Amino acid sequence: AVLDSGAHGPPAPAPEPEPMPAVPAAPETHPHGGATVSQVTLNSEYGLLASGGWDRCLRLWRMPGADGAWRNVCELRGHQGVILGLTWANASDVPAGDPRHGTYLISCSNDGRVICWRIAAQPVGVRTDPYAEVSGEPLWSWKGQDAGAQVSSITAAKTLDGRWLLSAVKQNGLVMLWDKDVWSKPEAAEGAPENNESGGHAPLRAPDCRVKTPFFLGVRQAALHPSGDSILVAGNDKMFKGWVLSLPVLRPDDDAAAAAGGGSFRIADDTPLMMEGRHEGGVRCLAVSGCGRYCASGAFGSRRNVLLHDVKTGALEQALVGHDAGVAAMAMQGQFLVTAGDDGTLRIWRWALGRCLKTLRESPLRLKSVAFDVNPSAVRIVGATEKTKQDAGRLLLWGEDSY
Repeated sequence: AVLDSGAHGPPAPAPEPEPMPAVPAAPETHPHGGATVSQVTLNSEYGLLASGGWDRCLRLWRMPGADGAWRNVCELRGHQGVILGLTWANASDVPAGDPRHGTYLISCSNDGRVICWRIAAQPVGVRTDPYAEVSGEPLWSWKGQDAGAQVSSITAAKTLDGRWLLSAVKQNGLVMLWDKDVWSKPEAAEGAPENNESGGHAPLRAPDCRVKTPFFLGVRQAALHPSGDSILVAGNDKMFKGWVLSLPVLRPDDDAAAAAGGGSFRIADDTPLMMEGRHEGGVRCLAVSGCGRYCASGAFGSRRNVLLHDVKTGALEQALVGHDAGVAAMAMQGQFLVTAGDDGTLRIWRWALGRCLKTLRESPLRLKSVAFDVNPSAVRIVGATEKTKQDAGRLLLWGEDSY
């Protein structure tokens, strides 16, 4: 078992295992414009699912209501390429009367663009109309000048001091950080409005920090630590293929950051911490536990394709054995980890024990992305599949309403 130990004395006793709600036997399926679905992400506070794929369209789905059905409630167009990353940021700390209060969806694509969308929706707890309209508009966008460098990953995390930190990574090894609240509209001086396919305008907003990582031939994934003190990066560079690195981030109140100008998160110049234990193939996905102590990584290959590391020390805790082919996506919540594999299975793990609780084998197609939400009464799992000659890309939706 993987446990946090105290500063003195024996390790703390193992917590009581969280109950695993029953997962419906068969998923609900939805087409996605006839194209491969590359990304999915859930927002439980607002009862929404966001999905994106090769058709360049973002779709918002409402989680099941009284009728038990998922509903496509909104479509957003602005990217010129395949959607490669999606992440939610909820402005819950902003007063309800403030126009910035609400939820935001940030997307990235192989067109090299990052777009922040303001989503007009009501939180589940205050929603009075289960069929209330949901809409979205671009708040700001960014596109680098280096041609051909697609943005392969994006992640948002709320730091311990209440600030939001947004990170995007390009496949040329460039990591970008936005350390202001993502819902802060940029000043006009940052750039002229940029047209998008929907006819709207999104002011340009440049990153607050940019750093070149050791990966020169391709960065697959990056994940922010919940503390905001580090960022985990994985790639396919010849020298670092199969490895996960932790890059230290200087916070605005650090002495080193103050000496460098202060007021902004920065990547430290220190040597990055390399996680022990190498995947046999290139790393494709990362997930960090809520406590921030552990991270899981998934990779190409039929062996050593799911590894669990101690983020603080870099130690390899264990390898999770089960997938017969590479792992394309994963998501962590509490004691549970869900992985999506090229073998067409979704596996639910109690990661601290290294135990696979359930295997879902509903699709002969390769799964591209996964998202899930677990609470004591229900579980929701979303899988995204690729398009083939025999089958269009689609969403696989397990779970039922729990509100």
